[in-house]
Amino acid sequence: MLRVRTTVTAEGLRLRRMFSTETIEWSQIKGFRFPKRGWARADLTDGREVSLPVVTFGRLPQIAAASGGRVTDPYAAADRAAREKAAAERAAAERAAAEKDETESGTESDPGTK
Repeated sequence: MLRVRTTVTAEGLRLRRMFSTETIEWSQIKGFRFPKRGWARADLTDGREVSLPVVTFGRLPQIAAASGGRVTDPYAAADRAAREKAAAERAAAERAAAEKDETESGTESDPGTK
């Protein structure tokens, strides 16, 4: 039985195809493309594009984790952005509530009086 697969390592990707094996270092990879059908493709610095056996968009988090920061995990980036946005909104709401309390209690300081 022949098996195809892509193995992700700290050094790069090892592609096992039906009749060949290819190792690609991270420094050789410019980016990835995920077509609607089929496996992901890696754009290489030498202008070639290679198919990554059995890799789909859903595997991107594992590739990102193994890449040592060379590949961004879009799920983690989106999650981080959502958390940062929520934190900023909470901080703005807390500031607005504090300003409202200050105004209602009449303790607002007038810069012209000391």
